[in-house]
Amino acid sequence: MDFTQNRIQSLHADQPPTDSPFLTALLNTQLQIWTRDNRVFRGRFLCTDKDRNIVIDEVTEKHLEDGHSRSMGMVMVPAALVARVERPDFGEYI
Repeated sequence: MDFTQNRIQSLHADQPPTDSPFLTALLNTQLQIWTRDNRVFRGRFLCTDKDRNIVIDEVTEKHLEDGHSRSMGMVMVPAALVARVERPDFGEYI
């Protein structure tokens, strides 16, 4: 389990993700989500669900292998694919 999943799980192991003050503070902020299949999604954080999938809006997806990128609308990133989550304005893991 990576740092991000461990931190999120420790914040609300017995609560739905929406009850977390940590996640509430992130609402409507820009996030960069790095996935295990070599993609980066950048968009505005909207919510998580009970399975800790992450929903972001106004998304740009970039494939790291070929550099191809595209604009997307709203995207749900499955928790199983999340390798790392960053706030680009802070340049650090969350």
